[in-house]
Amino acid sequence: MLSAQTEYHSSGALPRALAQARCLIWQARVNRLPITSTESEVQAQAQGTRELGMYFRWGEASALDEESAQRWLPIPRKAEHNYAVDLYLARSREDRARSIHASVAALTQGRSSYALEFGIRLEDGSSRWLHEEVQILPQADDRWLLVGICLDQYSPAPRGGTAAPHAH
Repeated sequence: MLSAQTEYHSSGALPRALAQARCLIWQARVNRLPITSTESEVQAQAQGTRELGMYFRWGEASALDEESAQRWLPIPRKAEHNYAVDLYLARSREDRARSIHASVAALTQGRSSYALEFGIRLEDGSSRWLHEEVQILPQADDRWLLVGICLDQYSPAPRGGTAAPHAH
């Protein structure tokens, strides 16, 4: 099986499939750190981990194929950001907070995955509703690799909802 997977990837079939897929795959490294400064205190407060004396820092976030992701989900971009950062920023303030709380809850509870739905605003001002599945892969003490896949829900509102995901 592994040789078939290696052949599939090395033949260029995987990048071609991702370029046509209506999904995106991302990854991010996460570290649990002690509160040592005003900045870390503010982050811990926002994450709800202040009473635990620690906070989580996300780093090295990236989409597997940024060009294909931007074609599929044309979000507003900033030159200093990669696609994964801009995708996070395309969420409403409320959805960003929900995303952080979902991942922090999963990490503090020792779970191996979590799922979330959220809205994003595209470049043209329209909205999309995405479903995200995230796998949590421990790397070392207090360090994880998060790997997520986002799928289009084809709806401007959450199941059972009536409002647009958010407005800027």
